[in-house]
Amino acid sequence: MSAVDLLIARCLTCDYPLRDLPAPRCPECGRPFDPLDQSTVRSSRPRASIKKWWLGRLYWPSGLFVALPMLLFCWMFSAAGPYYMGIVLVPFVGTSLIVLLLAWPALRDTDRGFRRSTLIVIVLLTCASILFIEFPLSIRFVLSLPAINQMRRDVQTSGVTRGPLPRRAGLFQIGSFDHSRLDGRWSFYESGSSEIGFVYSSTPMLGYPGSNPGSGGHLVGGWYWFSDD
Repeated sequence: MSAVDLLIARCLTCDYPLRDLPAPRCPECGRPFDPLDQSTVRSSRPRASIKKWWLGRLYWPSGLFVALPMLLFCWMFSAAGPYYMGIVLVPFVGTSLIVLLLAWPALRDTDRGFRRSTLIVIVLLTCASILFIEFPLSIRFVLSLPAINQMRRDVQTSGVTRGPLPRRAGLFQIGSFDHSRLDGRWSFYESGSSEIGFVYSSTPMLGYPGSNPGSGGHLVGGWYWFSDD
């Protein structure tokens, strides 16, 4: 065995530099090494590899550039309205953020900052959850479901089939409603709109409840959402 030159030694697992450490253990991944055994470290210059680039840590503003638009998207698409025309923003902004993160310079030899891979995955998962499963809308609706069901029961027992309904139901503000005797559906419109809202049907609905293809879908139980124009 030969002694390790800690000036150039790097971790076998994550390629972290092992100089000036208080203990013979990588602070990045926790892998131990033996300062007297050359085989327990990598003695070379930093690897210019795809893995190192992918796992590189970026300056802290990169996390802010990802967090702010993704949080804004989650709130924006927790309502039914933006899913009609506003949905085109999701792939555009998501792609722009990913391109920015791919070109963002990585910090050298540090355990601070955000990993490039983590930020890109956050963008991909957030955009996919909005585009394919309307996840923010589903979460907001489920949180409001007890109040929404109570509103539906109150309206059904009132005997009125159409009219204004200025009422807050959980995290949504409902403005009006109507009842279709033909198919038994109850439609509840968000405040200020006669084209966006939720439908309750006691029997499963085929297709979507709105008039714009793709701008409507099932939420939970007998509830569906729609966004018309």
